[in-house]
Amino acid sequence: MKKFNVLIVLFFCCVYCFAQERWDSGNASYTNHTYSFHWNLPNQFVWKKSLANEKHTVFKALSDYGIIVFVNINSYEASTTVPDMWENFEKYKKLYEYSWRKTKERIGGNTEPIKIEKCRFAGANAIKLIVRQSLKDDVIDETSYGITYNFHKDNAMWSVSLKCSEEVYKSVGEQGLKVIFRGFGMNAK
Repeated sequence: MKKFNVLIVLFFCCVYCFAQERWDSGNASYTNHTYSFHWNLPNQFVWKKSLANEKHTVFKALSDYGIIVFVNINSYEASTTVPDMWENFEKYKKLYEYSWRKTKERIGGNTEPIKIEKCRFAGANAIKLIVRQSLKDDVIDETSYGITYNFHKDNAMWSVSLKCSEEVYKSVGEQGLKVIFRGFGMNAK
């Protein structure tokens, strides 16, 4: 009887854990109940959920067209005072520039900002970044473009991002790629 009870408890724990996030490959739809967001990706591409290789990446998917989307969430204590994205726009710009310099020092990559601007995203004051990233060494010679929306919500810094090759960026353009973000949204708690 004890074994049966233990198995029942384990079963419900597993069901609860697996229910916190859901990937519907047929509809290219991801739902995360832990962080209360969803992303319905456009079905004109074939999307596959991928394992995240960054510490704070909670979702990552790859398209058959060479587009990568991902969500990074960096939580902080509720008592932490966080500067508003818009009111401290210049400070955030300096932090981005510092991060790009450190990336160049660490891996040799170069990041060129194309656009850094205030915007609204997912009901929050956000900063939109569009960057051109290049990495060139003896083995790699690639250029990619990234679009990221950074914002604070629910005691966390969110980065909702897209990355693609230079060819994809030039053929689809910023407006075409922004369509992918239309399916992102916050769920009611």
